[in-house]
Amino acid sequence: MKFSFGLPFNPSFIYSDKFKKSIGAIFLICGIGMLWLTVKIFVDGQNALKWTPHHATIQDASVRNSTNSDGQKSYHVKVRYRYRWDGRVYEGDRYQLHPSNMGRKKVEEIVLDLLFAKQDRDNYPIFVNPEKPKKSAIKNSVSKGSQFGSLLLGVFFTLFGYIAFFHPGLVNRTY
Repeated sequence: MKFSFGLPFNPSFIYSDKFKKSIGAIFLICGIGMLWLTVKIFVDGQNALKWTPHHATIQDASVRNSTNSDGQKSYHVKVRYRYRWDGRVYEGDRYQLHPSNMGRKKVEEIVLDLLFAKQDRDNYPIFVNPEKPKKSAIKNSVSKGSQFGSLLLGVFFTLFGYIAFFHPGLVNRTY
């Protein structure tokens, strides 16, 4: 008895220039998006340097961890704080402008520091955007890792997409 399983499309399509251009367009769009994100992270960092130093009362702090599909864990600071600006009370929850993965030990040290400040009811230093006081962060700088990571991915995706879209003959199957 012979079984045959048919594909819903002709597999030779995968090796066609049309398919390579389609994949190239997807990579090109993703790459340009990543490069835009890199610029946004940089501009946000530059603008945040102009934010006003202020103080807040820490409400809560904890370690937030997540696991990716490969089982690798990443750790971030989860924080809530309250501050008064021009007679109004605001709540903030940003530790950094753009979260970046830090080691577990580093995050635990930061959280302990925040919890001690909460316990002592200390005024903890933060930065507030004077134009939009609802925007605030404990750290007004951008992680070099988040900038570098998005730049690296953006360049890779854009180059691969450019080659696959405009020069599909260069993307050949090799076995």
